[in-house]
Amino acid sequence: MEGKRTILFDLDGTLLPIDMDKFIEKYFRLLSGHFADLYNPEYFVDVINKATENMIKNDGKLTNKEAFEKKFFELIDLQGVREKEIWDRFYDFYDNYFPTLKNHFELDKLGAEIVKAATDKNFNIIIATNPLFPRNAITARLEWIDLNPDDFNYITSYEEMHYCKPNINYYREIMDKTNNNPKDCVMVGNDMRDDMVAKKLGIKTFLIEDFMVKRDEVSIEPDWQGTRTDIINHIKNL
Repeated sequence: MEGKRTILFDLDGTLLPIDMDKFIEKYFRLLSGHFADLYNPEYFVDVINKATENMIKNDGKLTNKEAFEKKFFELIDLQGVREKEIWDRFYDFYDNYFPTLKNHFELDKLGAEIVKAATDKNFNIIIATNPLFPRNAITARLEWIDLNPDDFNYITSYEEMHYCKPNINYYREIMDKTNNNPKDCVMVGNDMRDDMVAKKLGIKTFLIEDFMVKRDEVSIEPDWQGTRTDIINHIKNL
């Protein structure tokens, strides 16, 4: 990392110590329950999944939020409910219920220590989480580990981004939005595909092993790898 000026950090499984399978299970149960008076939970989750797939396939013509909204309202049976009422209920969920998911996880402070180590070394710091969620859902997860938006130079969210991981254009868009050159950056994440694919753009990569997501279909060797504790020591020793 010597000579680099910007670090991109994945969130879930990197700074935030959670198992994504458990998180997704708890998230869908809570979200579908919030709409249970309108929709059967299995039906609702299926629509959410298909709208999310539309975000992942986004070609850049729409923001990810717009791509989600387009597919969601194509598929959902409104049953006389106005679109605005649906969105208001989503906003209420993310403001008041989503933060309670924290109670399902044992969280540590290593994420905050990683960010402090990088800040102390004067790195620009970007949260490069897959932009499938609204900004307040990302902010909530940062707050779980005593971090806040002011700690970062940029945070990717579905309101602003036009691509998702593992599309290499996701990383190009970050470079454009933050005026960074790939050769000056390091991507830190726990996913062998979604995070390490940044290497194809010329960004150096550090694979976090603690909650590593392996992918049989990819073989991208990281430039460095280690535990969350290892990266703290790596940054401090620069």
